[in-house]
Amino acid sequence: MGRSSGGLEFNRAAGVEKLSNTDRREKTWSAEQVDAFMRVATEPMKRAMILAPETGQRQGDLITLDWGAVQGNVIYLRQAKTGVRVAVPISAALRECLDVVPRGDATTILTKRDGRPWEIKGSGIRSAWRLTCQAAGIKGVTFHVLRGTFVTRRLSEGWTTQEVAICTGHTLRDLASLDTYADRDAIAEATAKRISERLARG
Repeated sequence: MGRSSGGLEFNRAAGVEKLSNTDRREKTWSAEQVDAFMRVATEPMKRAMILAPETGQRQGDLITLDWGAVQGNVIYLRQAKTGVRVAVPISAALRECLDVVPRGDATTILTKRDGRPWEIKGSGIRSAWRLTCQAAGIKGVTFHVLRGTFVTRRLSEGWTTQEVAICTGHTLRDLASLDTYADRDAIAEATAKRISERLARG
C-alpha cells in the first residue's frame, strides 16, 4: 500500500516552501550601502534607488508608476497586490530627482536606458539591480528591503504610524504589522539625536 520499511515512499512535504522570516528589522539599507550603490549605478538604477525608499512602494508598483500619479506634492497610486490606494508626500530628495528626469515620450517614471518602460514582470529591472549590487559589493539586502528602509526613515523623522501607513498601504486597523519593517535601533538613535538637538537649542 505504498509503504516501504514502515515509512511512506514519498515525502508529503516535498515542494512545500519553507516559511519565511517576515521580520525585516535587521535588513534595512544603510547610508553606506546606498552611497556605494549610487557610485556605480546607471541613471535608471539611481532613479530607482531614490524612488523606492522615498515612496515605500513595491517594485511592481514602481515599474508601472506613471507621471499622472504625481499631483502637486503628492504621489497617488493604487497598489496592485492589495488594491489599496495610497498617497505619498513627495520628499525634497524625491522632488529633486523627479525634476531632472528626462521625460521624452515616457509615460512611466522608471525607464530603461533607452527611455522605454521596464517589463511589467520585472525580470529586466531585477537583473539590472542585481548586477549593480554586485558591482558595488553589496550583499544581504534586496530591492524589497527598501520598503522597510522607507518605514524606518519616516519613523526616525518623527512620523506617526498612521502617516506611514497611509503611504505603505497598511490598514489603520493593523498598524502593528509595520513593526516588522522598522529598525528600532535606527529609530531610537534618530529620536535621541532629535531630542538632544532640541535641548541644545534651549
